[in-house]
Amino acid sequence: MIWGIDMINIHNRFLNYIIILLMSFMILSPITYAASSTCPYSTKYKIAQSAKNVTAAYEINDSDPNNYSITIYIYNLKEDLSVSFTDPETNSFRTITYNDTTNDTYSFVTTNINDILTYVFTVYDVKNGCGALTSFKLVKPKYNTYSELKACKYEATKDFDYCKKWITKEIGLSERKVEKKIQEQKQLNAVTNTTTKVNDENDDQKNYELFKKIRFYAIIGLSVGIVVDIIAIIWQIVSIRRYAI
Repeated sequence: MIWGIDMINIHNRFLNYIIILLMSFMILSPITYAASSTCPYSTKYKIAQSAKNVTAAYEINDSDPNNYSITIYIYNLKEDLSVSFTDPETNSFRTITYNDTTNDTYSFVTTNINDILTYVFTVYDVKNGCGALTSFKLVKPKYNTYSELKACKYEATKDFDYCKKWITKEIGLSERKVEKKIQEQKQLNAVTNTTTKVNDENDDQKNYELFKKIRFYAIIGLSVGIVVDIIAIIWQIVSIRRYAI
């Protein structure tokens, strides 16, 4: 009898599990369908194309050496879109909507010139329930203090990577090693320029030799043509005199 009662309990529990699963499916299915139906594929595709046009860029304001700053712009933000990001400088979450823009553009200024910061922008749909559409990054540069080195003040070195005024990758070297790298790059460029100059001179010499050969053969050809013409003329004169006699 006990065994029979256990089988009945197991059977009842199994039925309860089945009923619970069926009820869960019936309850959750309409919700899932309603959420997906708020953003049909055709709508999401159209909005996603608009979201791809949202971009970001920065502008360095360094005309005043005592007041450097960087302006960050977000472009092409339309009415049905928003942009969210976590400010890496303050670690605060920000959301920008169309109402915050001027001519579809939003901008903000940072005076942090000592750190390389990466902004990750995510574009959202705000009218059709399509959620996140795309994301992109912007790396804000920092001021390169090594650009003030004496070795970077020359015309030949000012465009070296270590001498650029603004950088988006950390150099990670001491001042002494940076100066050494600049000298090495300077010497390498000098060798490269010398090699290029020698190659150019060799090319000029080859071109000149080719020109002389062409001129030589041209003169010979012209001379042969003249001689042939003279012989032909003499032959005609002699033939005419013979005919006259």
